[in-house]
Amino acid sequence: MRVFGAVLRTLTPHGIVRLQDWASRFERLGAPRYYAFDSKKRQALLQCRAELLPYQFGQKLSQVIDVGANQGSWTRSIGQFFSVGSFDLVEPNPYLIEDFLFPIRDSLNNVTVHQCALGSSEGSAKLNITKGSALSSLLPVLDIQQRWHGDSAAVMEEVEVPVKTLDALFANKTTCDLLKVDVQGLEKQVLEGGGRLLSRTRCLLLELDFERHYAGDTSWYELARYLIEDLGFQFWDMSPPERRADGRALWADVCFVRDVMEV
Repeated sequence: MRVFGAVLRTLTPHGIVRLQDWASRFERLGAPRYYAFDSKKRQALLQCRAELLPYQFGQKLSQVIDVGANQGSWTRSIGQFFSVGSFDLVEPNPYLIEDFLFPIRDSLNNVTVHQCALGSSEGSAKLNITKGSALSSLLPVLDIQQRWHGDSAAVMEEVEVPVKTLDALFANKTTCDLLKVDVQGLEKQVLEGGGRLLSRTRCLLLELDFERHYAGDTSWYELARYLIEDLGFQFWDMSPPERRADGRALWADVCFVRDVMEV
């Protein structure tokens, strides 16, 4: 009955309009329009933010690096809309490596998993593992996180993890089509350790937080300035922001590219 009800909702005037909108969104990506009927495909599209990427990419990505892979859901989602030559997944949480990322690696033939954190220099650091794994960070969690996320932001354990730099970890890579970075406040430090790789990266996808969530994190405008003025990226597109109950924007996913003419 639940499935039947969902089908009926798509047949209402409002449902038909929404269905047509979804079909057009999939079509723009080169995906079949009938994906609009599949709730899992719709969720995957929202998860990976494929719509933010330049259409000039076409349907193929040779090299994709996922920094802060967490449970691998972004990797699985982006792979539904692009033909990817190789994935590199970077994740410091040892529990996620064993339970989620190794199974992805073992089920595909183009995935390499790197168990480490990334930063501006190499060494080691304590990872604050939160109840909701997506909020884990090398930085201390501020009270505002628990205000918005409740128990999911509670730190359950501290684990010592190795820290490497982008350039050291990927010293043998000559190019990167898409670099996704989701490291809970440490984005600037990760980028500072990857000058060589970033100079050869076509597209960068990351989250900009409009409020501070971790002690020592970088403000959104400082991070955007660094990307544009220091690293030479250009703003391309952004998702609708996630908002507080009072309407204030909390964060958004943003796409930056190298020289648009070179995309």
